[in-house]
Amino acid sequence: LKQAGVPDVLLGCTSVEDLAARLDSIFDTLSANWCPTGSATRQLAQAARSYINAHYTDSNLNVNLVADQLHITATHLTRSFQACYGCGALEYLQSVRLSAAKQLLGGDLSMREIAMRTGYGSTLNMSRAFKRYEGKTPSEYLSKE
Repeated sequence: LKQAGVPDVLLGCTSVEDLAARLDSIFDTLSANWCPTGSATRQLAQAARSYINAHYTDSNLNVNLVADQLHITATHLTRSFQACYGCGALEYLQSVRLSAAKQLLGGDLSMREIAMRTGYGSTLNMSRAFKRYEGKTPSEYLSKE
């Protein structure tokens, strides 16, 4: 990822929409390396990614819901996503939500509003995700950025 310039690409984002488009591009590149074009696995993983990108703000969204929408089992979804992108669908959902939250931090929105807009549903859930994936709370992340 570093060789592909991913950190620089992400730092250049100017909006949540811009970030989503850039993440899509990065995941397309990863998918091209790991899954054959046109394979059923790749099509399924791309459909799941598209669904997650469109619905990540829904606090009820989880792997089971995505799998239901695609008429497959959560296990099949997780395996397909892992095969194409090198991470699970839940991990991808968390990365989309965290990226969106990071873009909103430091603006005029309260932590509660950011948590609601990014699908966490509560500041507690958002703080837990930040702590788990970033090693710090949203406030700590903001103060160091």
